[in-house]
This record gives sequence, structure tokens and C-alpha cells, in this order.
Amino acid sequence: MNVSKKVKFQVWAGMLFFLLACESSESTKTEISKELTPDEGKLEVMRNQINLGIAQNSGWQKHWATHLGIFDAANFELVLNDSIDPMEMPEKNPILPQDPLFPYQFPHPEDNGTIDIYSYKVEAQESLDRPYLNPDSEVIWYRSDGMKERLLFMGPSGVFEEGMWLNAAEFMVLGFFSGRRRL
Repeated sequence: MNVSKKVKFQVWAGMLFFLLACESSESTKTEISKELTPDEGKLEVMRNQINLGIAQNSGWQKHWATHLGIFDAANFELVLNDSIDPMEMPEKNPILPQDPLFPYQFPHPEDNGTIDIYSYKVEAQESLDRPYLNPDSEVIWYRSDGMKERLLFMGPSGVFEEGMWLNAAEFMVLGFFSGRRRL
């Protein structure tokens, strides 16, 4: 693997897959990020979940494998562990069945709302002739209780491309982060 692919692969390892626990609780809201000390048991669970997600989206996996080579969780290296402060507010899902983005949302397996990974990226304002792409991306959970919760946000260096529910408590986001190495 050449150096360029190796660098991209390491970036992928850090930013590609985000497993989000979709439960709101005081313990998660007050959790403080700690030093990254990988627990082998947790890493193995994460690798299994990554492989499960990749297997469920073979088209996505094949696309990136043509650019990066072998594409299996065993080839990933954990390089970053991050969390954001929960941000929730009362707001019902504005994307209704007649909206073009409606089919691209991810309904909760137990009818507890829906996940939206695209509408923040696609800006469509009435004052514009056509939609444009916002440089930032976010993952929003419109819960069935009428609350909107931001689960993930990424600045202009990345894009969320796909998502899937692994179970009723975990949602996996697939995408990429493109950055330059800086000292």
C-alpha cells in the first residue's frame, strides 16, 4: 500500500464509522471525554459492528475498496475517539412524505422517530433557483416524542454518505473525512 493510500486509510479509520447510541440519559449527557485508551474487547465489538455494517452495504464497500484496496474492519486502526455535547430541542421532523428527501431518512426500527443524515448537507431555499451543498454535515435524530437531537456534526472536510440501524440502540454512519496532515 503506498503512503498516500496508507494516510487515507488511517484517516478513514478515525472518521469513517461512527456508532451512535441513540438513547438520551443523564449519564451520557454528563460524560467527559477521557484519554484514548483502547480496550481490546470494545475494539473487537466495534470491528464486528463495522464488518456487519459493511456487509449490509456491499455497494458502498465495493466503491471504496476500488480506491483503498482491502476493506475490512481488521485493516482499520482507531486513531480518534470523540464526543459532542448533546444538543436537543423541541422540533418535529420537517421532512414530510412529499419532500424529496423523505425516502432517504432512516426510520427507527421500533418507531421511535427517524434519523436524517442528508438534509443539512442539501440546502434548498425558496429564494434560490436550485439546491446547493452546505460544506458541513450533521446527523439528526427526530425522536417520536417531538424532540430533535443532534448526534453528530462534521465540518467541511467530510461527508456522511450512508447510514443504517444495527439495532434499536445503535445507528452506524458511513462516510469519509478528507484532510491534510499537519504538524
